Amino acid sequence: MPLDVTWKVFFTTGHLDRLRRAGSAFVQTLCDAIEVWAPIQRAFSESAPTFQRDAVAFLHDPLTLAILVDRSLVTFERLRLRPAIVDGIFRLIEEHSAPEFEVAVTVDAPRCVEFLVQRLLQLP
Repeated sequence: MPLDVTWKVFFTTGHLDRLRRAGSAFVQTLCDAIEVWAPIQRAFSESAPTFQRDAVAFLHDPLTLAILVDRSLVTFERLRLRPAIVDGIFRLIEEHSAPEFEVAVTVDAPRCVEFLVQRLLQLP
C-alpha cells in the first residue's frame, strides 16, 4: 500500500464534525487526537500541491486495514519494484529485474472514507 495511494484518503473537518456527533467514547477520543494532530500534520503537508486545507487526518493505516474487509476499495497491479530513496523519501521504483509485488495503484477515496466513517459511527 504505497504512500502515493494512501495520501488520497483523509478525513476533512466535515467528517470530524460527523464523528463528533457519535456517542462512542472511543470515537470522541479519536476526534480529540485528530484535533491535536491536525495542525502538526497541516504544517508538514500544506506545501504539497494537492493538499486540501480542510484535511484533518490522513488515513494511511486505516486504508491498509480497510482493504482486509473490502478489497474493492483499491485497484491492484502486479509490478516489479525495487526500493530507493528519492529526494529523501522512500520510494518503490519500477525495474524490469526487480521482484514482482501486488501493489495498490488507485483508491476510491470517497468510498473508502465513507466506509471508515460508517464503521466508526457504529461503535458503541
